[in-house]
Amino acid sequence: MIYQTDNVLIGKRIREARIRAGLTQNRLHQITDISITQISAYENGNRNIGLTSLKKIFRTICLNRRIQQGVPC
Repeated sequence: MIYQTDNVLIGKRIREARIRAGLTQNRLHQITDISITQISAYENGNRNIGLTSLKKIFRTICLNRRIQQGVPC
C-alpha cells in the first residue's frame, strides 16, 4: 500500500527529474499521452502512480536528457 508521504516523495522526484530534463508538463503529456491533470496530480502527491505510467514518464525523461544534454541515464 502506498501512503500519502510516499506519493509526495515520488511526485517530488518526478517533478525534479522532469525539470532537469527541460520538459514542461505539457510536453511530457504530448510524448506519454498521460493527461496534464494526471501528471500534475502525480507531481503533487495527490494520486497513486501505476508502474506503467511511471515507466512512461521516466523513459521519456531519460531519453530527453540524453538527447538534449548528452547525459547518460
